[in-house]
Amino acid sequence: MIQTGAALAGISVALGAIGAHLLKDFINEQALETYQTAVRYQFYHAIAILVVSSMLRRLDPKFTRTIYRLFTYGTIIFSGSLYILALRSLIFGNFADTVIYIGGITPIGGILLISGWAFLAVKGYSKSGYGEGTKRAIKNYSDDKENA
Repeated sequence: MIQTGAALAGISVALGAIGAHLLKDFINEQALETYQTAVRYQFYHAIAILVVSSMLRRLDPKFTRTIYRLFTYGTIIFSGSLYILALRSLIFGNFADTVIYIGGITPIGGILLISGWAFLAVKGYSKSGYGEGTKRAIKNYSDDKENA
């Protein structure tokens, strides 16, 4: 999880720099705004993945994996489709107008991201302060000490 969050964050910083320094001369203002939206949401959710991974001991592991997948796949689909839309004239040249339909999958990525936040809000937090994996480890450690 940490590797995914760090990779997504690093890539978003690099893509943001490319957008700020190189792309402004090659794509129109609307495409640049779309590109910047993709960078922003990728970075937000990279940080969210890092925060969730840092709270593993306090989150239920089953739901942590679900949250991680929703954020990761949501980011790839949402930001990825926006990158393609923003850069379609550079990537596809004369065929750029045929690729506009890729925007139809952007809301799917958005729904995955929203679902990740909903899971985190509703199911992610363990009332005891420890996830099930941590509770089992504590119990096994206690049992081992008693049997020793």
